[in-house]
Amino acid sequence: MIILERLSITRFKGVRGVALDFPERGATLIEGNNEAGKSTLFEAIHFAMYGRTLTGTLADAIPHDAEDAEVSVRLRIEHPGRQPDILDIARTITTVGAQTSSGVRLRVERGGTEAEEIKRVSDANRRIALELGGLTADTFVNSCFVPQKQLAGLEMLDRSQREAAVASLLNLDRLTRAAQGLSVRPVDTEEVRRHDARVVLAEATEALASIEARQTTAEANLHRFAFLDSLVAVEAASRRAQTATTDAIGARARRDHALVIVDRHATLMNASEAWRAVAVVARYANDARAAVERRKVAL
Repeated sequence: MIILERLSITRFKGVRGVALDFPERGATLIEGNNEAGKSTLFEAIHFAMYGRTLTGTLADAIPHDAEDAEVSVRLRIEHPGRQPDILDIARTITTVGAQTSSGVRLRVERGGTEAEEIKRVSDANRRIALELGGLTADTFVNSCFVPQKQLAGLEMLDRSQREAAVASLLNLDRLTRAAQGLSVRPVDTEEVRRHDARVVLAEATEALASIEARQTTAEANLHRFAFLDSLVAVEAASRRAQTATTDAIGARARRDHALVIVDRHATLMNASEAWRAVAVVARYANDARAAVERRKVAL
């Protein structure tokens, strides 16, 4: 919520030396004759907040017997759950020769923290717009100000014309056009249906892409598993080959051992035959010696 706490006008158009402190609650009624400056008070508030006048140029806001104009306001911006922010805005308009310039001094207190001061016009305008939460100058004017001159001709109009004029003054015609623009038409329904169909198609396309990605991953995993199976088969064949080689080596060793045994057996058999031959020879020798001895005895 934005609350106007104070308005101070040093000089602004036909108003001089005004200082108003507005009450915390309730409404403020400002009464006066025509051209007394009631609308100027509102325009001064508008100038302080946005740095521009409602009518005429900035130079027109300087009284004819002065060289400058000065207006200041204090705004309190309330936020739920924390201390309010305070905006002190002071603006000036100065004329030097044919040149007119404006100045500003913005002081911002955020929730009781140390105040920040800004003096550059463009920076101050951006900061005020930010602090006001997007409340533009046009929105501010259209929401709470109707110039008195626009009301004067209402008495001369008939009912329908008066209703149309009041609607225009209060910007109800804009609201009506906005409401008409926001009403749902058959073409809008068809457009929504097409958008929904596009959304469904987009979701299906995204889902299909996800499924294809998972399929690619699964196929890669299958190829990986087939390769692993091939490696396992190769490893098993290698183990079998190693086993066969080991068996062949063992068979060759057993064969060589058997050949050695056969050779040894043959050697032993040959030795046995030799011993039998020696025994026969020895027997023949003994028989010969005995015969010789018998012959000796006979002689």
